[in-house]
Amino acid sequence: MCGIDNDREWNDYAAHVRQARRNAGQPLTRWSPAHLVAALDLTVRGRGWPPEQAAVALLAVASDPATRSPARLAEPGPWWDGHDKAAANGAGVGEAVDSAALERELDAVDGLRAHLQQQARHELTIRSLPVTRTAVLARAVELLHEASTDLCH
Repeated sequence: MCGIDNDREWNDYAAHVRQARRNAGQPLTRWSPAHLVAALDLTVRGRGWPPEQAAVALLAVASDPATRSPARLAEPGPWWDGHDKAAANGAGVGEAVDSAALERELDAVDGLRAHLQQQARHELTIRSLPVTRTAVLARAVELLHEASTDLCH
């Protein structure tokens, strides 16, 4: 599951997640291995988040003192932004997305930004893609580029 191939790896991973909780000064009650399996299952099978990124994202969720439950992993949040493949803007697997550059480009269009981001969220939802901050930014910029191209022809 999620790149963890055997019981030994799973036990090591679960211990690592629980240690991240301890390091965050938070209780471990909801962070048993059974709860972690349920959270990963909901995240990958139920919500369609990328399985190859889920284990790293769960560590980020566990390290966040604001988190109360591993089930938070299944929701959009910053733990996914750094791992976004940005399929919406054509970035390939492993390509980094420069969110700051996307933000600057959208800031330059003033009043259109809200509309572009709303349209991007709508399209990502229809395509059953995760609606993360980075994915919305990337799709909004792609929409902006499409509109610019249409105006030039």
